[in-house]
Amino acid sequence: MLKGLLARLGLSNGSGPAEDAGGRRGFERRSVALPVILRVDGAAHECRIADVSATGAFLAPHHGIDTGARGVLELPAVSIRAELTVVRRTDEGLGVAFENDAVGAIVAGWARGQSTQAG
Repeated sequence: MLKGLLARLGLSNGSGPAEDAGGRRGFERRSVALPVILRVDGAAHECRIADVSATGAFLAPHHGIDTGARGVLELPAVSIRAELTVVRRTDEGLGVAFENDAVGAIVAGWARGQSTQAG
């Protein structure tokens, strides 16, 4: 089901997850630069999505949020909320994993459509 949804959104070549050089599995990532709201522990943080896939995203800046934090990504332009966990923090931002790949696919499809319209 997820594979078909990803293909319809143009986020997969239909072969499913790919493996990177480090042996981690992930879906195709798309570079974008779109504003979002990250809610963690009751606080709202303005961020931008720097890249996105069906399984996660990279958000900037990190706002001092630590690895392991759980939160919700909100897309201001549409009524979509995606629960997530922070899996990585760098000087540039946060790597997050979506709790639900189907919702992640919708977020990735929306981001792809928005970045296409802006370009």
